[in-house]
Amino acid sequence: MGFTGLALGAILFRHGLARAETAGAWRPPDGKPHFSPKAKSVIWIFLCGGVSHLESFDVKPELNKYAGKSIEDTPYKGVLDPKKVNANIVGGNPAHGNRKVIMPLQAGYKNYGQSGLVVGDWFKNIGECADELAVIRSLWTLDNDHGAQLTFQTGRHVREGAHPTLGSWVCYGLGALNENLPEFDSEAIGAKYKAVKNVSMTKKETAVWHHIQALIQRFQRADRIVLGTPMWNFAPPYKLKQLIDLVAQRRYLFSYDGKQYGPMLNVAKAVAVYTRGSRFLEDSAIPASRFDHQAPYIDFWLELIGV
Repeated sequence: MGFTGLALGAILFRHGLARAETAGAWRPPDGKPHFSPKAKSVIWIFLCGGVSHLESFDVKPELNKYAGKSIEDTPYKGVLDPKKVNANIVGGNPAHGNRKVIMPLQAGYKNYGQSGLVVGDWFKNIGECADELAVIRSLWTLDNDHGAQLTFQTGRHVREGAHPTLGSWVCYGLGALNENLPEFDSEAIGAKYKAVKNVSMTKKETAVWHHIQALIQRFQRADRIVLGTPMWNFAPPYKLKQLIDLVAQRRYLFSYDGKQYGPMLNVAKAVAVYTRGSRFLEDSAIPASRFDHQAPYIDFWLELIGV
């Protein structure tokens, strides 16, 4: 089941639906995988649209041969046969039906490696690794538009409405931001203040504090921190802000002597991936100095705790 099974297992375990018979009380993840990993890393690229396969890893030289002609004037005119189209495309975009003039390739291409893999000139560096790649060209789809990528990611046709992509399920199953974080309520606030002052807590505050401590320990054990921060009304998403509010604890992640703050972590590096819908150019309608409450906040917090 791959990534989906990995996320599903974590979700079922969290809700008590899939546990070992000897499992005890809830324990926070320790950051270690369930199995010894074989791959060092995974780069998962999700483009709804994006790179043309014709100029990358599925080059079609015949496009240059018949460029400027109608598809009906080539040996491939059968691809527009309504019987074939209706049998293979579900809910297609009718706007594409009138695009019948063939365009040539927009880049050159060549064969690479002992395998002779054909790669477009825009990807020369990747082409040099041809014999280390597995390129799959046998995929097909029921969509004639960008929605095909959504079908691969969700398992549902784009016309069926919005559904979580594979990446969403993985994040939901494995991401710390999607856990059942303690509410930042009176119990959490009371526990945090009493922990600083070494004051006895109520039973509820103690339970919340144990959960907060487990979250803090993840940062204390880390040798690097990775944060995915999609834009949320010009600021970090509320779940990330909630996590920061919980773990930003004096005497644990930072110190304060009454005059100045000091970091308590010694993490060499943090990777913060910011997703936003605009570049926040200063001469635009939404300059960063006024509208970017995302990156400056995250950068400040990371420096505060010692990254």
